[in-house]
Amino acid sequence: MKKFLVIAVSLMLLFFNIPLIVSAASDTGQPTITLSQTKVKIGDIIKIELEANNTLSDTPNSNDNVILIRSRVKENQTISLHPSYNENTKKYELEYTIPSDILMGEWYIEKVVLQDNAGNSTYNYSDISFTVDPVVTLDLTVEFDSQGGSTVKSDIAYYNATIKAPSTPIRTGYVFGGWYKEAECLNAWDFTTDKVTENITLYSKWTLVAPGIPKSLKAASSSYNSINVNWGAVVGADGYEVYSSTSNTGEYTLISTTTKTSYNNTGLVTNSTYYYKVRSYKMVSSGKVYSDYSIAASSKPILGLPINVMATRINSKGIKLSWSFVAGANAYEIYRATTSTGTYSLLTKTIHLDYTNSNLITGKTYYYKVRAYRTIGNISVYSNLAVATNKTTTYTVFNNLVQPNGVYGKYAGLKVEILDQSNNKLLIKKANGTKIWVSSSNVSIGKNPTTNAKYLDKKQLETYVNITSNFISDTKYFTWVDLNRQRVSVFTGSAGNWALLKTYSCASGNNSTPSKRGFFTVQDKGNSFTTESGLLVKYWTRFSGNYLLHSTLLTASGNTFDATVGTRLSHGCIRMPLDMAKWYYEKIPAGSLIWVN
Repeated sequence: MKKFLVIAVSLMLLFFNIPLIVSAASDTGQPTITLSQTKVKIGDIIKIELEANNTLSDTPNSNDNVILIRSRVKENQTISLHPSYNENTKKYELEYTIPSDILMGEWYIEKVVLQDNAGNSTYNYSDISFTVDPVVTLDLTVEFDSQGGSTVKSDIAYYNATIKAPSTPIRTGYVFGGWYKEAECLNAWDFTTDKVTENITLYSKWTLVAPGIPKSLKAASSSYNSINVNWGAVVGADGYEVYSSTSNTGEYTLISTTTKTSYNNTGLVTNSTYYYKVRSYKMVSSGKVYSDYSIAASSKPILGLPINVMATRINSKGIKLSWSFVAGANAYEIYRATTSTGTYSLLTKTIHLDYTNSNLITGKTYYYKVRAYRTIGNISVYSNLAVATNKTTTYTVFNNLVQPNGVYGKYAGLKVEILDQSNNKLLIKKANGTKIWVSSSNVSIGKNPTTNAKYLDKKQLETYVNITSNFISDTKYFTWVDLNRQRVSVFTGSAGNWALLKTYSCASGNNSTPSKRGFFTVQDKGNSFTTESGLLVKYWTRFSGNYLLHSTLLTASGNTFDATVGTRLSHGCIRMPLDMAKWYYEKIPAGSLIWVN
């Protein structure tokens, strides 16, 4: 019967499982060693037999009998095995169960120590070996800690196998530096050679990078003594530093630290050139990390351009110019030409904000430009020239085509002008300018005047509203109701640049209930209403009190009752053809200027 010693196994270090190669051999004169197998895995039993050539001692089972095996993968890792002596076979024998924590790979018998009659006999070996192969599993987890970066999913790994690199995390203001075995990022993980033998966490390494260089730097005068500097935002930047110099290659001085992407540099000298550079920064625990400087931009503080420059005809031979105050200006120069592209000659200089150009030729067109200037020592610094918004002509001919169209009557034997009417009362204006409300029965009013059939053409209409007069609307629409011609003309554009959109006939109030004249704006609107006599009126637009622009009269069922236009016949409202009333109702917005004349 075989007797077996308890095998005492001492592991000098923690073993990791990696593969190696097995070989078996022994030297002449040494005990012959036989291995039951040369390739094993965890849990397998390997049997080792030693047949000694020397006379054995009387105590063949002493624990001093040792078989020392050593890893070829990590030479500092050894295992001491203690064989027992089998009296039947006259051999030393042991059975060794491969433990789960053994290092994978090749192990070889390095030394055998036996107790014999001569004492301790030591025998050295090198080519008797066996290989521990790994058991492939998929139960190991690899976690990825991005340490402030975007989330990276964990992975499942084969035992003792390499893994693929995961997706690269992102962290604003940092550059990814790879995956490491510890949070301090001391030892990098090599995805081509490092193998997973347990559940592990890998840590991302980050290198702080400076924010980007500000781009699109621009500098422009914001007044006679200031320059505005602006640039594009830098992703990840916490702020910016603005530097200036009076020379492109000179020394730049810090003038502002800001979190905005613009800076207005004030207190400068008019017409002097200033250069600017900007750099961004990011705040870190140790202070600021800066970008490089931007490309320089330069500008001069110059006088502002005169604005609201207007040229208005005041009589047949005079034009008045006016403009807004320019900060820093000492005075202004006015230039004039007789064609828009002709030569502009200096007309005058003035410290005022207006100038009247007299003794002009009636009917001749004049063009004007104005610029401001500032005197610095003996030098005058000028703004750019501002063009007058209206080209002006000393017209009289077109004024003669447009009449006041007042309605007149007699009150107490005196001629009066009728301005308004309400509830059987009339607002009259006496010759001395006094305005009073009186009963309509106390005022005698003449017949309706004949409608002027000489309509103004497109050129005449546009010339009048753009040159002879100056109509300003809060919207891009302006309406002129010409009572003399019983015409509605609608323009689009802006003051001095009105273009005719539509013109059509209308029917205003008769002399006993006249339409209210003057300047108004579009108020509220409505789809329809029914008159006291049961007639239907559609698409109304209010311009003052009960005064409306609306369709001609319809029956209650919507059929035409009275489509008359081109004459004075209403109770004060402005009647328009049904299609034009609908168009006006839908097109012209509230706030649009209306002139009833």
